Amino acid sequence: MADGGRLGFVITWTVFQSELAGRGFRRRHLPPESSYSFVHIDDMSSLKVFEDATNQTSVVIASRKPTNRKRIPVTRWTGIQSQTIPTSLEIESATELTKRRNLFAEPVDPNDGASPLLIMSRAGLEASLAIRRRSPYLDSIRNGIHTRGANGIFFLDIADKEGELLRVSNRPEDGRRHDVWQAEGFVESEAVKKLLRGEDVSPGEARPRLGLLLFHDDEHVSYPLTSSEANEIFPQSMEFVSQFEEILRSRHKFRNFDPSGEHWLGIYSVTTAALARHKVVIREIARGMIAAPVHGTAIIPDHKLYVIPCKTAEEADLLAMVLNSRVVSYTVRSFSISTSITGSFFRYIGIRDLSKAKPEQDPDLTIARALGITLDAYRTLDSIARVEL
Repeated sequence: MADGGRLGFVITWTVFQSELAGRGFRRRHLPPESSYSFVHIDDMSSLKVFEDATNQTSVVIASRKPTNRKRIPVTRWTGIQSQTIPTSLEIESATELTKRRNLFAEPVDPNDGASPLLIMSRAGLEASLAIRRRSPYLDSIRNGIHTRGANGIFFLDIADKEGELLRVSNRPEDGRRHDVWQAEGFVESEAVKKLLRGEDVSPGEARPRLGLLLFHDDEHVSYPLTSSEANEIFPQSMEFVSQFEEILRSRHKFRNFDPSGEHWLGIYSVTTAALARHKVVIREIARGMIAAPVHGTAIIPDHKLYVIPCKTAEEADLLAMVLNSRVVSYTVRSFSISTSITGSFFRYIGIRDLSKAKPEQDPDLTIARALGITLDAYRTLDSIARVEL
C-alpha cells in the first residue's frame, strides 16, 4: 500500500480480544521499522451475517500511516429483533434490522500495545484504568482436572451407600468414545470425590451433582497410585475400573501425561489447586464472570473451570465476591471473547492478595480495597457497569 493508504478487511473478531492468537496483529508492526494503525472497527460478532457459518465477524479499517491516537473508534452492531441478517441484503436494509452503538477501544494493558482490546465507552475506559494491572493471583490460577477422553469411565452416578462402599455406575454419555459401556458396581467411598463441572457453578454457589473416581491424593498429585498401591487401598474400586483398563491405557499421551504404562489410572491436570481445601472456581464458558467459593477437599473441579487455591475460607469467600462484582464482570467481558474466559484475565484485573484481608461493613468499600482503588473511583466505575450490563 502507498503511505497513507487504507485497507478495509473482513476478519474474525477474535483477533482483537484473544490473549495469544491476535498479539502479532494487534502489535501493528510493519518490518523493518514501520507500523500501521487501526482507523475504525465494526464489531458484528453478535450478528450472523454469513449463512451456514458460526464465525464472529468484524470489519477493520487500517491505515498504512501510523497514528499517535490512543483510542480506536468501534461501532458495535446488534440485531433489533433477530441476530440473523440475510447475506443478500443491501446495506440500507441491513441497517434497518440493526442498531449500532459507538464505543472506543484501547489495549487493556496500557503498557502493552499488543494486549487484548478493551471495548468500552470513553468514560468506562477512563474509569477502569485504575484497576487494569497485574494481580498476584495470576501465578496461582490453574485449570481443573481433565480425564483426556475418559469422562465416561471416571464420571459416576451414585445410587446409594452400603457401609463404606458406594453403589455406582459410570456415565458413557459424558465421553466421546463409543467403546465405553455402562457398568455397575461397588467402590470405596474414599475413592470417590464430588465432581464439580461448569454447569454446576453459578455466582457464589457451587453444587456438584456427580461423583469422580479418583486415584490421586495429596501424595500422588501429578501421578496416580500404581495398580499395586490402588489394589491394596481400594480393591473394590480397582475391580470396577479394571474392566476399562485397555481403554484407559489407549488414551493419547499429552505433555507429561502418559497412560500407556504404570500411570493408566491417572487423570491429567490434577494439581494442588484442584485438591486444595479452600479454593475459588471460575467458569471458563461464560459471558462475564461467574465465580464461586469451594470448601472441602472432597470437591474436585473439572477442566471447564479455573481454580484458584486459597489459604483460608475467608479468602475464598472474599475473592469470589470481588470476582462476581459488576465492576470485574463488566471489565472482563469488555476485553474477553464472549464464549470463553481465560485464566490470563488476572494479568489485567489487579485484585490484590486477599489472604489477610477482612471484609468491611460496606460491601462497596470491601471490593474497592480489594481492587486497590478509592471508594469514589469504584462507585464511578460501578455506576457505568450498572448501565452497560
